[in-house]
Amino acid sequence: MRSIRYLQKPFGIVLRRIRDEKRLRIIFISLLGVLLLLVALAIWYPAEQEDLDLRRGKYILNTEIKKLLIRTGLKEMRVHYIPSRQISLAFSYPADTDLQALLDYLAKELKTREFTVYGTDSVHDGEGAVVFVEYHNRAVGMLSILPAELDEPIAVNQARIQRKPKLVIIIDDFGYSNNGTVNGFMKLEAPLTVSIIPGHRFSRWASATAQAAGKEVMIHMPMEPEDFRKNHGEEQFLIHSGLGPYEINQRVLAAIMELPEAKGMNNHMGSRATADAELMSTVIRNLKEKGMYFIDSLTSAQSVAFEIARENGVPAAVRTVFLDNQRDKSEILAQFEKALTIARKRGKAVAIGHVYPQTLEVLRYLLSSGKLADVDLVFASEGVS
Repeated sequence: MRSIRYLQKPFGIVLRRIRDEKRLRIIFISLLGVLLLLVALAIWYPAEQEDLDLRRGKYILNTEIKKLLIRTGLKEMRVHYIPSRQISLAFSYPADTDLQALLDYLAKELKTREFTVYGTDSVHDGEGAVVFVEYHNRAVGMLSILPAELDEPIAVNQARIQRKPKLVIIIDDFGYSNNGTVNGFMKLEAPLTVSIIPGHRFSRWASATAQAAGKEVMIHMPMEPEDFRKNHGEEQFLIHSGLGPYEINQRVLAAIMELPEAKGMNNHMGSRATADAELMSTVIRNLKEKGMYFIDSLTSAQSVAFEIARENGVPAAVRTVFLDNQRDKSEILAQFEKALTIARKRGKAVAIGHVYPQTLEVLRYLLSSGKLADVDLVFASEGVS
């Protein structure tokens, strides 16, 4: 039919249409190729970035940190260990060395180079120590600090280097009620972080009960959303752009006084507030004075909260996954699986859910079935850096 339709038109028009169709096919194939390339890059880049972090961390340990310790008076020792992707270094120290002071100095120097000490084991009856370090949330190796009289070479157990990824589970919106779902979360045998909105009838009760139940308490601080016209019932604590520094300070301090068990804070709503650098700087300075951390719930892609926290030396992390935007158990389970996948790739994930019966049921199932066995469930304070 197409050839017949073309024969009914002038020859020049037919040729132009044929050329146009060829061009469209070429453009379509090119766009499809670009799309496939972008998908491949999206899959490849995170893994490649993780490898770069691992290589960079090992390089810094094997050059800067090694030279630093040798200049301090330590001597490098030969190590026999099971091969792995991580690095293992060992050093001996003189007999008159204060081991604790040396470890404190090492931790400080590692921190300035963006390392985190995630564990220290005592060895040789307390006369030595093994320091386990990570770089950008990737376990990169360990440093053994041992007494000089120990004969070389030494055998080092690297089992702890192959540590499990961290999964932080935060449950928001406590304080509104005291019901079966609330108490169900409190009774879970798991290190949950309970985030409580200040100013409600059960806020104070939830904070005390959570701490008694072995949970970590966080302030779920009301912050200005994009639509500020709505009445959320939390205006006495709400952090918004119409406030000056003094008023912001007063509201943050009032929340801390009501929930003194809290170790940190995350934002309740806040899509507008967390994008305001001046406002968030005031909030973060308050947290720094109190020795508290901040979790950016990331309710806005324009949020600057995490960057400001890090710039001010406040331990911080960013929400990785919202678990229950859809209150459907299969969807919640899928979001948990997403969080687990990210934790396994990056070494850490922060999952935020809410006080919903469906979320409680899924979490009970995951805990009882052992599906969380290959990750370390940790409090939010253990997932910040």
